[in-house]
Amino acid sequence: MQRLITLLALGFLFLIVFAATLVYAQINRPDLVVSPEQSVLASEVPAPWVRPTQATPPFPSEVPTIVPSPTTIALSQQTSPSPSRGQTLYDSTREGEKPDDQGFFSYQATTRQPPLVADTLYEAGGTTMRSLTQLADYAGYIGFLAEPQILTRTVGYTLTMTVELLAETHASPDRAGFSLLILDNESWGVELAFWEDQIWAQNDGIRDPGPLFTRGETVPFTPTLRPFTYTLAVQGDQYRLIADATTILTGPLRRYEPVISLENPLRLIYYQSNLIFLGDNTSAAGANVRLHYVALDNALLPSTPAASRLFIPLLRR
Repeated sequence: MQRLITLLALGFLFLIVFAATLVYAQINRPDLVVSPEQSVLASEVPAPWVRPTQATPPFPSEVPTIVPSPTTIALSQQTSPSPSRGQTLYDSTREGEKPDDQGFFSYQATTRQPPLVADTLYEAGGTTMRSLTQLADYAGYIGFLAEPQILTRTVGYTLTMTVELLAETHASPDRAGFSLLILDNESWGVELAFWEDQIWAQNDGIRDPGPLFTRGETVPFTPTLRPFTYTLAVQGDQYRLIADATTILTGPLRRYEPVISLENPLRLIYYQSNLIFLGDNTSAAGANVRLHYVALDNALLPSTPAASRLFIPLLRR
């Protein structure tokens, strides 16, 4: 009996020792020691990054910030959806919308004689640009195309616009209150000036017999008669201007290279590429113009968005 009691006591002691050993081992397991830095909930652990199969380009919506100054137009970065082939850049039938409401153009305005008077408004089924009352104002719509959506004279392109020149005045025979400037991917293009009784091209001062920014080829015409649809067709080294269905002016493309000086008008913009400008880019003339429609046809233009572009200052002219 005494021997049985002794065996039971030894067995019970063994069980106590075994249980204590298990508890000690469980408490001191290395994989259960978690530092405060490591104690992160599973929901807080970032998921692994997976590269998307197709990148989506950004579409910043910043409107260029214009800082009026007597001498400069400050142009900030902007992004515009570039047109696909034959795409409309502005359509005034979209009631109440001006060109800068439709994605490609931005409106720029400043003056050499504050306060700035030039403005735009939607009226009579189109956008009216007004810079007639103060010649010192510069104002217009400008748009850039980005690589690979470019203008090239080797392939050719066509710009179409429907516009009515309501009134124009000038203090110089070589300036106009409304101009169309278009430059291709190598900064070749043409600047066409609109008067009440004629349309003419600006000389580049290098390939033309006349000095820079003087009158080149000219055609008698009356842009104030009514809205005309003008088609500017560029191919090779030549341009052709068509009013409605009639060719009215032809001539060579230019590459305007103004000297970098305070006296030189719009000194830097002419060194840009893939550019379209419609408006008053001189302080020696002014105009009231109603714009109805602008479209571009270019075989090189895919239907993809343009990248952002840093605009450089426009200096006085």
